[in-house]
Amino acid sequence: MQLSNIPRVVLFLPILLSIFIPRQVLADGNVHKVKHIIVVMQENHSFDNYFGALAYAPSSPYHTRFGGCRKDDHTCVDGLSCKMAMSGNLTCFNSNVDDNGSTVFAFHDSRRCALPDLNQSWFPTHQEANFFKPNEALQETLSDGFVRVNDATQQLDNGVENPTDDQTMGFYNQDEIPFYYNLAENFAVNDRYFSSVLGPTFPNRAYFMAATSFGHLTTNDEFPPPGATGRSQERFSTCSTKIKLPGPTTFRMRPKVAATGCSAPQARIHTSCRLTCFWRRQRECRG
Repeated sequence: MQLSNIPRVVLFLPILLSIFIPRQVLADGNVHKVKHIIVVMQENHSFDNYFGALAYAPSSPYHTRFGGCRKDDHTCVDGLSCKMAMSGNLTCFNSNVDDNGSTVFAFHDSRRCALPDLNQSWFPTHQEANFFKPNEALQETLSDGFVRVNDATQQLDNGVENPTDDQTMGFYNQDEIPFYYNLAENFAVNDRYFSSVLGPTFPNRAYFMAATSFGHLTTNDEFPPPGATGRSQERFSTCSTKIKLPGPTTFRMRPKVAATGCSAPQARIHTSCRLTCFWRRQRECRG
C-alpha cells in the first residue's frame, strides 16, 4: 500500500489524540514548590458517612468495586456498595444487625444533625467496632455494633423503628455537602483513613497535634500532662505552623464561638463565615 493512499486524518491521528484526550498530570517531585499545607480537622464523621457515595455522584471521576479496590487502581474509592436506580436513588448493601435481629442497611440521610448525638465514648466505640469482642477491636474490626450500641445508649428505639431511624447508618451525598464533594473530585482523597483512637474528641485531637493522647481516653482534660509542650509539626519539621480556629479555645480546642451575624447564604460565600457557622451548628446540634 502506498503512503498516498492512507487518509490524512490517520496520519494526524496521534497528534489529534494528544491534543484532545486529557493526560494524567504528575507532580514533578519538587517539594520546595509547596508553599502551604492546609489541614482542616473536623470530627464525628466517617469516610462512608461523607464520601461513601462519592463514586455514584454525577460526573464523578471515581468508581467503586465490589470486594474492594485493587491497590493499583487509583480511580477506585473504597466506599459503599450500592446499586443506582434510573432516578439516581441508591440501594446500598452495607449493613448492621439491629437489637431485634433485623438488618439495617446504609441509607441516604439528608439530616445534618444527629439527635441525640451518637455514642463516641471509649468502651462503646470499641463495641461498635467489634460488638462481642470489643477488646479485640484493633485486631479484628468488624464494624458490626454501631446500631446495637446506639440503640442501647444514645438513640433509644423503644422497640419501634423505621428503616431510617438509625442515623449511625446514614450517609450524605453531593446534595448535602457539595463543597466537600467538589474538593474530593478535584484533589486527592484518602479512602482508607481511620481515626487514631477508637474514642472521643480530645484523644484524637491530641494524636493529630502530638501523635499521642498521653494515655487519656476522655474529653474531660483541660490541660496537657506535665512536660507535654510543642506540636508534632514543630518538632519534626523546619516549617512554621499556624492554627486557625473560629474563636478562642481551651487546650481541648473546643471553640467558643462569638456572635458573627453569619447567615446561611453568607456561609456559602465566605469561607471564614462558613467555618464559624459550622461550629455554631455543631453546638446547636449537641444542645
